[in-house]
Amino acid sequence: DIFELRAKDAYSTSYGDCADRAKMELSNNARPALAAPAPSLANYDIILVGYPIWFDDAPMVIDTFLSSADLKGKTVIPFATSGGSGIGTSVKTIKKLVPQARVNNGRLLHGAGDVNGWLGELGLLK
Repeated sequence: DIFELRAKDAYSTSYGDCADRAKMELSNNARPALAAPAPSLANYDIILVGYPIWFDDAPMVIDTFLSSADLKGKTVIPFATSGGSGIGTSVKTIKKLVPQARVNNGRLLHGAGDVNGWLGELGLLK
């Protein structure tokens, strides 16, 4: 199942405007509201959370979701895309936000082939 985490106040399609907002949210440790409430995660043991890397971390809307979700006892597997940054800082942030969950080291992905191979390594693709 897939649920898209979108901010209630949508991010601009203008790179400059989006980057300015992302920097402001990060510096203020903002928690932008979600456009729609996340579904119940009660029936899931593994939650994959994907996002772009913005200024060495996940967009703050990801933090909004993680801070509000009941992830106790669940496995959280982060994955990200980036033009040049690594995933490490975002995984550290996620581990701080959901100490009651097991957080996988995650993966920085570079295309569909990479995704399928990684899901196979995790035993999530048959």
